[in-house]
Amino acid sequence: MAPSVNAALADELLTINAIHPAALTHLSTSPDICALRLPAYPSISIRLSFPPSYPDSPPSVSGPETSGREGTRKGEGTRIAALVEETLTRVYQPGEPCVFVLIDDIAETVAREAEESDGTAGTDGELVESEPSGLFLPATPGSVAVGHSAKGRQAGIEEMYHALIRTHHITSRKKVAKLKQAADALGVYVLLRSGGSPGVMYVEGKEDGVNEWVGVVQRLRYKDYQLAARPAGIEGGESGKAESGGAGLHEVAAVKEFGLKMDEKGMLGWWRRAMGYTN
Repeated sequence: MAPSVNAALADELLTINAIHPAALTHLSTSPDICALRLPAYPSISIRLSFPPSYPDSPPSVSGPETSGREGTRKGEGTRIAALVEETLTRVYQPGEPCVFVLIDDIAETVAREAEESDGTAGTDGELVESEPSGLFLPATPGSVAVGHSAKGRQAGIEEMYHALIRTHHITSRKKVAKLKQAADALGVYVLLRSGGSPGVMYVEGKEDGVNEWVGVVQRLRYKDYQLAARPAGIEGGESGKAESGGAGLHEVAAVKEFGLKMDEKGMLGWWRRAMGYTN
């Protein structure tokens, strides 16, 4: 009788491939060997070896299964294999299947690396958002450059500020929890379009709170991070409806719902311009 697949691994194969098709392919038994193909690197698969005692014992990385296809940089397979191995040492818990957690953790790591490669490094290694005008978003919380903030401080008037951020997606509940914690601590109103692509974030409150919250988002390294509307004072009739949703973090599931919330706040036109829907 041919040896059967480890029961815990068999369950993981079904679950993972239902969510990430072809992400984990079973290659052989005795021992169980699988090819892990990460969504961010479809041309590379990493060979994982699972002991009979899995998940009481961790899988091991044998190196790249396939690499070097068109569009793959030299040495990329080895680098990804090392990333998988390093991540395994962090996420594995004895007695608990770990491949799904491994995939999710690496997805966040790859997103951070994409942000770093697309941005400009600051003096302390944090990502800096460049602006043609010379204004920038420093890595230090609370020090975002805003064109007319100094004038407001000189006049002793505490304006309400807001900003808008776009990302490729917002799916990590760990990151959302950090955003909520920051919103509560800073006393700002935050609206998220989460659960898919695109991710949209609106923040509103006092100047320092808005600046610091934007800094928190920046350091979370969301994929395709874009500061669509930099922190600035809320103008005219818009300020009269500021914080209509109350401080804290609020979520909607669809861009249409996000637009309705912006309309309720009297900011639909501002939001549409910042999103690039209108000029």
